[in-house]
Amino acid sequence: MRAIIVPDITRPLNLARALRGRLSPDAEIIVGLGLHRPMTADELAPLSQICVGLPIFQSDADRPIDLRSYDRITCVGVVEPHQYAGFSGGVKGAIVGCGARATIDEMHSLSMLRACGARVGWVDRNPFQERLWELARDLPPIDGVFEVPGHPEVLTGPVRAAFDEAVAIARRLHFRPIDRPVASMLLRVPPSKAQNFYQASRAATYVALAENPALVEGGTIYLDAACPEGLGIGSGEKACAEAMLLGRDELMRRLSSDEAPATSGGAQRAYVLAMALAHAKIVLLGAPRIGVLAALGIEQADFTPDAELVVDDPFHGVPVLG
Repeated sequence: MRAIIVPDITRPLNLARALRGRLSPDAEIIVGLGLHRPMTADELAPLSQICVGLPIFQSDADRPIDLRSYDRITCVGVVEPHQYAGFSGGVKGAIVGCGARATIDEMHSLSMLRACGARVGWVDRNPFQERLWELARDLPPIDGVFEVPGHPEVLTGPVRAAFDEAVAIARRLHFRPIDRPVASMLLRVPPSKAQNFYQASRAATYVALAENPALVEGGTIYLDAACPEGLGIGSGEKACAEAMLLGRDELMRRLSSDEAPATSGGAQRAYVLAMALAHAKIVLLGAPRIGVLAALGIEQADFTPDAELVVDDPFHGVPVLG
């Protein structure tokens, strides 16, 4: 029996193309949710139409599927910048997407956030990546099927080789060099990431915490995202909201203390936001009022700013100095 792991709607891809020729009667489809909310019937409909007759499951971190029960695994995913893994894709769909809550908590712990190599755009000597591949050694053989937004071809093969090839392409495509730092940016978040602030906020933290940030120290990031779900409604988003209520100063204090309590998956987004806010001001535009943002000092506004730099897809064109 074979498991085919696909991402949820936060990482959209052309599933018909990615799965073409890869479906067989012995396949089971698993949507790797991590701690995101379950997809609705309408959201699952396109996948059901492609995988007619095959069982489709959504992962549950509290009742994880034992991937060791399969003979072979196919990880289908999108390779794009990621806050901790450097780039998404690889075996992350299996280890985190289908992982148990304890595994997800470990991968997003404060010790992982403190590690300088766990950052956007870094793969080599990245402890997050190293731990992913270490955990994957206990699983059956894994194949990779990866899309890189902006690249015309699907990358396939043994998972490590396919991922490395996709990362090399994504590194070229998804960072936008500019010749001088700017004092303000308007980041227009695409709909797939604008459903809630938890996802949309990644755009701001990618920009603020990039290796060579294109924003001046203390500059302003305007985040244009509709966020109809508010902060978000999954268990990860709820953990983030609880952590945000601690306030930026307390989050930074805990981040710098080896005696800080363990965090649950999702809370790490609050800590990363606190780190970003140490370098930049963040203003959310066009969203309903999200009360918990004030605890971190994140403002909301309804005007269109006159920003120095406008970025139409900050997830696939992270501005950096270069």
